[in-house]
Amino acid sequence: MQETVKAAASYFYANRSAFDAGRLRFQGFAAETQISNEIVGTDMRTTKFNMKDFGLRLRKLRQACGLTQEEFCDVIGISDTHYRKIEAGTRTGSLELIVEMAEYFHVSLDYLLLGETESNSKAKRDILAVIESLTRIAREL
Repeated sequence: MQETVKAAASYFYANRSAFDAGRLRFQGFAAETQISNEIVGTDMRTTKFNMKDFGLRLRKLRQACGLTQEEFCDVIGISDTHYRKIEAGTRTGSLELIVEMAEYFHVSLDYLLLGETESNSKAKRDILAVIESLTRIAREL
């Protein structure tokens, strides 16, 4: 049993950066799920891009981070007028801007643009499997 614990610990330390990246993806997934559940009256499973839903997701993510529109505009380097139009669903940003926003909030482009969270389900399953394995090892101790 000690060998199993040592192997798990060495695997964890050897892959610590992957676990940290996975933790960030999991946090992003949790935010996506919570925000998806909060948005009422919209079809979050649609495969069509909807500017209003896109803006609503951005607003919820920004608010979840405790940022004002002006603060977030400073972070991503666009005018507050442009960003207000994006949140209102009357305008979109460039591909580079949308990628930057997804990276900032640690969410997938699928989620940000379409509201789909399945692209993160593999990362979630991997993280949960590691948690389950470590929990089982801890119980054996």
